[in-house]
Amino acid sequence: MVIQVSKTKTFIPKFNGNESLPQNEQVTVILKNPTVAMRDKLIPPPQMVGRTGANGTTDGVEYQIFTPDKKRILMEMVQQITNCAYEENGVEKPISNTTELLNAPSEFNGLVDELYQKCSEELQKTIPEKN
Repeated sequence: MVIQVSKTKTFIPKFNGNESLPQNEQVTVILKNPTVAMRDKLIPPPQMVGRTGANGTTDGVEYQIFTPDKKRILMEMVQQITNCAYEENGVEKPISNTTELLNAPSEFNGLVDELYQKCSEELQKTIPEKN
């Protein structure tokens, strides 16, 4: 079986009415197409931890579920950002990568959240199985 994939995916965010802008003005984000290893690294599976009582018997079991690290996911998956900038004190400051986005003013929180949501969806994506 051969499955067609690409190394990157292009994403057009909805942030700040971006979708309604002319195509050449839209913020465009190039995302890495996640690998199995990348998914395992960025979204660790739940871990089962046993508790033992004073006499050494099992006292209970609990699951530890880790919250994915937003910054780590964005740093790993966002490859390039185009047509994104802000003006500060009359100086235009471009945003072309995750570091610049995370250091941008809080007006970009919506874009950060939308990119994180998209990356999370891509990390969870599976191919529908045929019966």
